[in-house]
Amino acid sequence: MASVTEQCLSFYLEDQLFGINILWVQEIRGWQKPTPLPNSGAEFLGVINIRGLVVPIVDLRIKFGFSSRRYDDTTVVIVVRLAQSDPAQPEKHVGFVVDAVSDVQDLVPEQLSPVPGLKNNNNVHDEAIRGLLVLEDNKMLIVLNELRLLDLDAKELAALVEQLEQVA
Repeated sequence: MASVTEQCLSFYLEDQLFGINILWVQEIRGWQKPTPLPNSGAEFLGVINIRGLVVPIVDLRIKFGFSSRRYDDTTVVIVVRLAQSDPAQPEKHVGFVVDAVSDVQDLVPEQLSPVPGLKNNNNVHDEAIRGLLVLEDNKMLIVLNELRLLDLDAKELAALVEQLEQVA
């Protein structure tokens, strides 16, 4: 049986290349300052209105523990649809702020390498990262699990990214 090829939208945070399954992506938007909400986490920037839909905006730089950066013309918001386990519930949407969108990559799930050498008691990497894909130019693409990404707190993700930087 032949493997099914998936497409992955790749994007940058600093000089690291990340990817998410393109089937989850609803749209890609330029930077728009969100309306802040009180008592929210540092990575939660607020909400924006997209055609009557209120969408929470999460800065992945902050969530992943990268240094802060000024939002500019290259800053992009990737709006992702998250299906609910209960079909009666409406889909959730979230916007991920990234430095720049790169490309659409084809990948076969069997080509994903597991994340090597991470010592994590909670197996956070098993849930937040689907795997690593080495691209033709020897660049490493970190393929994320969109559903688990929101469930992890910033401290867990920052530790994970720090460990990945040591591996790559």
